[in-house]
Amino acid sequence: MIDRLQPLLKPGQCAAVFSPENRRYYTGMNTSNGLLLATAEQAVFFTDFRYITAAKEKIEPEIPVRLFEGSAARTLSGFLAETGCREVLYEEDFLPAGRWEALQKEAPGISFTHGAALIFSPRRIKTPEELAAVRRAQKIADEAFLSVCDYIAAEKNNGLTEKQIAFFLEFEMRKNGSGRMPFSVIAASGKNSACPHAEPSDREIREGDFITMDFGATFDDYCSDMTRTVAVGHASEKQREVYEVVRAAQQAALDRIKAGMTGREVDAISREKIAEAGYGEFFGHALGHSVGLFIHEPPSFSPNCQEPILENTVISVEPGIYLPGEFGVRIEDLVVVKQDGVENLTRSAKSLLLL
Repeated sequence: MIDRLQPLLKPGQCAAVFSPENRRYYTGMNTSNGLLLATAEQAVFFTDFRYITAAKEKIEPEIPVRLFEGSAARTLSGFLAETGCREVLYEEDFLPAGRWEALQKEAPGISFTHGAALIFSPRRIKTPEELAAVRRAQKIADEAFLSVCDYIAAEKNNGLTEKQIAFFLEFEMRKNGSGRMPFSVIAASGKNSACPHAEPSDREIREGDFITMDFGATFDDYCSDMTRTVAVGHASEKQREVYEVVRAAQQAALDRIKAGMTGREVDAISREKIAEAGYGEFFGHALGHSVGLFIHEPPSFSPNCQEPILENTVISVEPGIYLPGEFGVRIEDLVVVKQDGVENLTRSAKSLLLL
């Protein structure tokens, strides 16, 4: 992937890639410690003794692998002297102030420029190989949803808790091939489902509860993300009404998304549907976020996103309504934006399930 970054660099510029996800993207390898330095002509990956052997075996030959030359700051200074670069593009949204200051101290006279957006930019458009990994991760999550529905139906009268549901989901995804969890599994029932990012608790589920489950898997480090809301036993008329408003709001967006629309335009489709139904004040988050090696990537379906969404962006579509003290509903699918619509990667049913 390094060939997607180097053409963006001008003569005399060096991109200093510290963040784990960007390092993984450009080298193909995960390490807890490493620094990728790239110019328009060459790239070198520096790491420590723990990873040096594996890195030399796994990383493609066009990126030589070396041991750190002391600290990361000293390593950068040596590379700049070697290449003659006078400007460093760094990830200002990742490096803490103290580390940035250490870099400047070791490299006096060098210009340090915000480079996070440029370094990240190739990751916005997913390659066929990346899309295949996301599809596999989403398939793992879909399979876990089928299993957890059976589990809830079987155990709902046996003191089943939110924590147990969350653990079951993670176990199923791990069993079916997921790597790390891209985020902590959410399982929120009853009144807790009115909190969009509620932490699973020891609350036992009850007849008539809504349960909102937000979870995702990883495959080859790429993430998936989905949310489903189900009912335990039965659902009230109000629950059914709110659920249908959310489902229809999501479908309205799915039917109209295409490459070139801004994030704000897409967000407005679902937001207006929810507002028309009288629940506008209860939908307070963005409609969706991009997904890749990290679970929340730009761009987003958000009132604040004025940029166009490009073809082969992977992004979630997740409207929700949250009624404090009562219940909440969120439905989330993961899609690939195309010129004439979307490829929906999420296969799980969206009709209201009574378990």
